[in-house]
Order: sequence, then C-alpha cells, then structure tokens
Amino acid sequence: MTEIRTEPVEAEGFQDLKSFRDARRPGSFHIAEDGEDIYFWSFCPCGCGAQSSIPIGRNIKPDESPSWNWNGDEAKPTLEPSINHVGHWHGWLRDGIWSSC
Repeated sequence: MTEIRTEPVEAEGFQDLKSFRDARRPGSFHIAEDGEDIYFWSFCPCGCGAQSSIPIGRNIKPDESPSWNWNGDEAKPTLEPSINHVGHWHGWLRDGIWSSC
C-alpha cells in the first residue's frame, strides 16, 4: 500500500481503460462512454488503491442515483456533488484537483 494522502492531488486522465488500470495512480481517471451512459472511473486520490466507477452526465446530473454532474472537461474535470467513499475518503474533484473535505 502507498502512503495515504490528504493533501490535494492532481487528477490525471487516461484515454483508455487498460492504460488507466495499468497505471494505478492515485487520483487518475478514465471517462468511458457507452451510448448515452457515461462513467467516471477513478483510483482513490488518497493512495489506498481503491478503484471506483460512478455514473456522470455532461453538464447534467443523471436521474439515476447516485450520480454526478460533470463539467464536460476531460483535462480538468469537475464533479458535483462531492464524492464519498463511505468511512474512508470524502472530497471534491474541481478543475482537475482532488481535495479532501
């Protein structure tokens, strides 16, 4: 396990899921589109190695719950609301920077 981080972490985007998974970098992400559905894959920014996938919408919050509104920026994404890995890490991704609450 790597050192647990609580300071802001820069998000790093990967174009394909395999490269994203191989890199396993804290705060890295991959945006996957499947028809009308969009998913934001990420590794926890704290460095624990946890990987997650959440449904997002481009400039909208999808009706399904839970879901997040994405600003549409693939280089410096912002997601709203905050992201909560229950009992572990809670914070924001704003303009490509992960910050703990």
